[in-house]
Amino acid sequence: MMVRHGIMLVGVTGTGKTTCGTILSRALGELAEAGSEDPWHKSVHLDTLNPKSVTMGELFGETNLLTNEWTEGLVSKLVKDAVQALEGDKPTQKRWINFDGPVDALWIENMNTVLDDNKTLCLANGQRIKMPETCTMMFEVQDLKVASPATVSRCGMVYLEPVHLGWIPLIESWRERMEAQGTPGESDRVEAEIPEPFLTQLVEDVKAICTELLPALRKQCKEMIPSVDANLVASLLKFLQTFLGSDGIDLNRNKDKLPNAKKAVLTYLAFSVVWSLGANLHDSARSTFAVIARPIIRKRCPDLPDGDPFEFGIDAELHKTQPWSEQIPGFNYNPEASFFEILVPTSDTVKYKFVLNTLVGAGHNVLITGETGVGKSVVTKDFLTTAPDNIVSACVNFSGKTTTKNLQDAFEGNLEAKRKTLLGPPGGKTMIFFIDDVNMPQLDRYFSQPPCELLR
Repeated sequence: MMVRHGIMLVGVTGTGKTTCGTILSRALGELAEAGSEDPWHKSVHLDTLNPKSVTMGELFGETNLLTNEWTEGLVSKLVKDAVQALEGDKPTQKRWINFDGPVDALWIENMNTVLDDNKTLCLANGQRIKMPETCTMMFEVQDLKVASPATVSRCGMVYLEPVHLGWIPLIESWRERMEAQGTPGESDRVEAEIPEPFLTQLVEDVKAICTELLPALRKQCKEMIPSVDANLVASLLKFLQTFLGSDGIDLNRNKDKLPNAKKAVLTYLAFSVVWSLGANLHDSARSTFAVIARPIIRKRCPDLPDGDPFEFGIDAELHKTQPWSEQIPGFNYNPEASFFEILVPTSDTVKYKFVLNTLVGAGHNVLITGETGVGKSVVTKDFLTTAPDNIVSACVNFSGKTTTKNLQDAFEGNLEAKRKTLLGPPGGKTMIFFIDDVNMPQLDRYFSQPPCELLR
């Protein structure tokens, strides 16, 4: 940053791009507060936006052809704010504008004059804004496949490789979040989500299973959607927190009520491994996964039954494994219902509804993948219609012609305005948006999907 005022952080998901930027900005601010004389040690104001989730006009400003009126764009607004801050009461503050989204030749070419020595933002209405010294442009990108050499040569590059960080730090920071905060005996001490000694053993087990299973998975199994190791491990930790934390069986309060707490924890661990590390596999790879995973999981969880691990669920009252086929509820035929509304429960509908209920109930976002016609929409809609009273839902169908404006309208139309800048569901309720066919929006010229970027 001392040399360039355009910085690119390049790396796949989960390598710590956002974290690196945030920690640096906090560190500079803390050094300034500590009274450092270095001109680089200043408090930082960080603005983040996704350039592909808005139109070019919304990004850089546009003229309305009917009224000949100029509408300000996001980038020009942020740069003008930085110029005003110099003249205002915070001349010492640094401002970073962080573009967190794919870089392509469409929008970033307009930034070339900003990134080179001119440091001038040229707008379509003829305005020229000189960039202040305190302003830095940051870009967080996954790759530079479609970026032009003109842009790349103007920026300072920071490459973050997955090998440097790995997935162990995810488990360590998760462990810290699960531990009790504060010193023993304090009134404001927050009790641990997962108490010791369960937590220490659980962290050891997760590390051992992932160390063996992830490389074998990458070598021998085929995935539906390309994923990174950090993503799979994060899913595993979310499941464990959901099952064992205060929203799940709550080991703090129910340790004595559980007939065998240690065994219950291992049962939930086995289930979580199968439904996180194995959840993204192609159907043809499930049998391979079963062969690889069973001996690895059994070393830690000896109670894992024989057969396909995907066919075993959990009995929520006894906290032990039970085949999905034994959990199918009775079917009552309603002669007045239309043929397309009838859903006969099977072991598949039971298992997917259980996984959905577990994750959505804990407030996680869920992605359901599969071939056309396997019943993704039917199972999800059935889950939403039988949801508790405090949950309201809305369905948004994506198609090839969906734009970011359509998605924004769908959000605004289904939520109530709480304040000028805050939207929310009706009071006391939780809103679930069901987005059907999320892969459908047409790719633009450089292979990105603006509605999906807005969702992100």
